[in-house]
Amino acid sequence: MIILILSVLQANINFSSFKVDGLYAQDIKFYFLEEKDWYKILFEGGWGLNFYSSKCEIGLSDLTLGIGVKRNVLGVGLSLYPLFRLPIGSKVEQRSFSIDGYGYGIGMGLERKIFGSYIKMNGRLITFDTEPNIRTFIANTEMKFNPDTLTFSLNFSYEEFYGGDYYISSIYISPYVSLLKWKLFGLYLGVDFRVTKEIENVAELELLGVNTGRIGSPPWKISFGILSTEIFRTSKRLIHLRVILLDEKGDPARGLLSLSDSGSFEIKNGEILFELTKGIYPISIYAKDCIPVDTTIILKEDTELLLTIQHRKALGVIEGVVLDVESDIPLYASILIKNSEYRIIYTDSTTGSYRVILPSGDYIIQAKAKGYFPWTSLTEIIEGNVTILDFMLLPSR
Repeated sequence: MIILILSVLQANINFSSFKVDGLYAQDIKFYFLEEKDWYKILFEGGWGLNFYSSKCEIGLSDLTLGIGVKRNVLGVGLSLYPLFRLPIGSKVEQRSFSIDGYGYGIGMGLERKIFGSYIKMNGRLITFDTEPNIRTFIANTEMKFNPDTLTFSLNFSYEEFYGGDYYISSIYISPYVSLLKWKLFGLYLGVDFRVTKEIENVAELELLGVNTGRIGSPPWKISFGILSTEIFRTSKRLIHLRVILLDEKGDPARGLLSLSDSGSFEIKNGEILFELTKGIYPISIYAKDCIPVDTTIILKEDTELLLTIQHRKALGVIEGVVLDVESDIPLYASILIKNSEYRIIYTDSTTGSYRVILPSGDYIIQAKAKGYFPWTSLTEIIEGNVTILDFMLLPSR
């Protein structure tokens, strides 16, 4: 059942152990996360187990639920979500504090991939329905190095409870290593080091409804966990795609970029940055009074894509036939069109006809066929008109 959950959701089940004053303690915490392109749902809680020589205690941690939105802006993952905390924590000697009151607040997350490492920052502020109100602030920063089969991570976390004139806080530094060898789940092992002074009983906070426990926060804990490989999907496989958009003069251009099924994004200053997984991405660029640009890119590594847009020009049509002047036999001929650029088209081998759409303007047009003298003509292409130009070629022998 656990493996099934890990394979479907981003999940983390953590076991922390320590021993203080003849007490052996075991914490079990769970964390489930479901996130797509635009939303994020999290659910977390746990149990605390205390083993004495003569008895065993089991306590539940408060449950936290968050539902919100997430977006990727210029390569930075942003998430914002309301939080709800349910006070089901038991009155035992827990290492994570519980409060006798419902909590509500806000959470925010930032994610960014930098030089092959992955940085993630989260912050939460929760107010509890107590008298007076108790508030808790939690912040943590996590850095992952070499996000592949074997991942090294370093986590900094800060937690503070305060109510009235009293507060308690703790800071932890937690290095750990994760092994993602298997397809459905991974394992990790780490140590939590407390860098702040020992937390003692605060009778005043307990009167306000904070369950601090008698042993406070231990100086270190050993953590062992089972986690979903989904947690590392974005950190392991995200690739930078920088799209640069220029106009015909080489200046930065504005436009609307459509990227596969990810939606449309506005290009304001000539470039835009995406973080994507490996794959094939159709890209379309639309700009006012310009010809649409369509391309497809196979993304395997960090890539810079340069695209140029061209303004629509007034168009006209020129068509005609190339014939033998003596017998009126249709000829297979090349048509050289010269303006600011050269362009060559060919007549139909059966009918000798040709047709081409060109921007309005003056053109030098030459018809050439094997065994015939070439014929050159100066012609004007008029917007919205069809210009007829036939060539009667004279045999060269």
